[in-house]
Amino acid sequence: MAFSIVELLIVFGITVLLIALCVPLAINFFNGQDLEDAAEQLTQTLRQAQNKSMAQENDNAFGVRLTDNSYTLFKGMTYLSHDPSYDSTTNLPQGITSSGLTEIIFSKLQGLPNNSGNIILTNNKNSSTININSIGRINLQ
Repeated sequence: MAFSIVELLIVFGITVLLIALCVPLAINFFNGQDLEDAAEQLTQTLRQAQNKSMAQENDNAFGVRLTDNSYTLFKGMTYLSHDPSYDSTTNLPQGITSSGLTEIIFSKLQGLPNNSGNIILTNNKNSSTININSIGRINLQ
């Protein structure tokens, strides 16, 4: 029993159609996952800076400086006067950019931020917002 060329073309056409529909969905899923992972990592870095400031590690305040495609955990009262030997820089995944707050420094002992507001990570059509309020609460929304 053999298949006719018409039957093979129909099966091939259906297969191509299914692949064409599934590939964009898979790409969107993985891009969304990258964005979610990056937002969670940045949130943890902000909390780490806050905890180090509250513990007065090395008798210093700590902060996080953001650029379009990376962020740096640093030791010091400002990024301009920080100790670069302590820097820990993380690059955001390809296609993810940040906007909003660019420098957050947490006060020693209390862990209060010098700035409050939002950090927005964006990837194509998706975005993730990290809110830092005036009393130091860091929320991933």
